[in-house]
Amino acid sequence: MSTFSFKSVGTTRTDQITNAINKTVTPFGITTPIQIGSSDFFKTNMTLMTQIADNFRNLIMTNWGERIMLYDFGANLRQVLSNFNDDEEFDSNAMRLISESVAKWMPYINLDNYASEFYTVATNKFVKIKISYTVPTLSQNEHAIEVTLKVM
Repeated sequence: MSTFSFKSVGTTRTDQITNAINKTVTPFGITTPIQIGSSDFFKTNMTLMTQIADNFRNLIMTNWGERIMLYDFGANLRQVLSNFNDDEEFDSNAMRLISESVAKWMPYINLDNYASEFYTVATNKFVKIKISYTVPTLSQNEHAIEVTLKVM
């Protein structure tokens, strides 16, 4: 009597080609803000880098206490925006808060450059923050996100 393992059984070349053609890409997560998708119920991030960028943007825009069960999740930039006095002071505080939150929640990201631009629309003041970063474990070149926040 002979015994064989099913782990050693392969597929035919025709089956491999057919599977490769019909293979569907598994999404990494739902894109935020939530939108209706064309093929899925919600629009999804189809690559790991778009999911990382989406998560990073959410980390920057989230303030402490806004995430259920994770009180200290986020960069908590509201405290800096509400005590806004000086552009340079804002930049140094914002960079410190962002680097601390990235170190805690997304340590696989290396922050590279930071730039901010203040502008006024009617009587409201806004700051546009652009952050470039790399993900060394994925051998990815520099990527950037941009967020706009209202100065209170």
